[in-house]
Amino acid sequence: MTIPAVKIITPLPPIDPKNTMITSFPPIKQSYVESPNKMELAKSSSQKEDPWEPAYNECKHIFGTFILPSMLHLSAYFIGFYLYRIREHEGLYVLMEKVFLQSTKQKRLHVTLWCFVILGIVWLLLDMGVFVLYIFVFGPETVTGFRQSKLGLVVTAFLMGCGQLVLDLVNVVIILNYAAQCQLVIHYIRGITRRIEEKSTHLQSIMKDILDVKNTLERMNSLLSYMVSLCIFTLLESAVIGMIYIFMNEGQQSVEVTLYRASNVFICFLGLFFPVMQILL
Repeated sequence: MTIPAVKIITPLPPIDPKNTMITSFPPIKQSYVESPNKMELAKSSSQKEDPWEPAYNECKHIFGTFILPSMLHLSAYFIGFYLYRIREHEGLYVLMEKVFLQSTKQKRLHVTLWCFVILGIVWLLLDMGVFVLYIFVFGPETVTGFRQSKLGLVVTAFLMGCGQLVLDLVNVVIILNYAAQCQLVIHYIRGITRRIEEKSTHLQSIMKDILDVKNTLERMNSLLSYMVSLCIFTLLESAVIGMIYIFMNEGQQSVEVTLYRASNVFICFLGLFFPVMQILL
């Protein structure tokens, strides 16, 4: 004899016709401990979503070291682009032709200009070497911001290297152009002085040469001087900041960081050597 199954039916609470809202039972809270594998997967997924971690939190001097010099350098580049591409500025070639035609020491002038070119190339190579030292001292992950993506790290480092090369080329071209014109004007004035002392030229020709010198100096003291001043101020600011960090953090930073900062200061002073030398001559 089988006993029939008894079904227990719980009666539903009566529904109030005035209150049409049906209350639902509170959800059951499940408390469980995540496994380490799930936590690692969540961490790796978050890292893949946001692979770029810039180091601006670690660098407390980002404005004075990077932003301000970059803005000044960009202003100098725009002035140079307008001066050499839009206004068709050919003062250097015209001045070079005049000075070589009237100079009796063309070989000395030729050697001087070639020394400027060689020193400019040395300055460019040394500055690129300091940039490579900067990447290895602070670490490519910190410099580029890509700590997980190898491809992003390599591409960013390559683009930063290209940008540094363009920056150095602009500095070298602007400062060497100004220094070369200063040297040509010095030789031009010395040639005029020698001809006046020897009385080997008519006064009318000498006055014409003096007028050319006056026009050349006015042209050099216009947009060209603004462009050079921006580059010089950028180099001087970087040198001063570098020396401040060397002396303030003496004994608190590694030998590699000190070597990088000292090398950067030396390169900045090497760039300042070209315009300052024209004052001493």
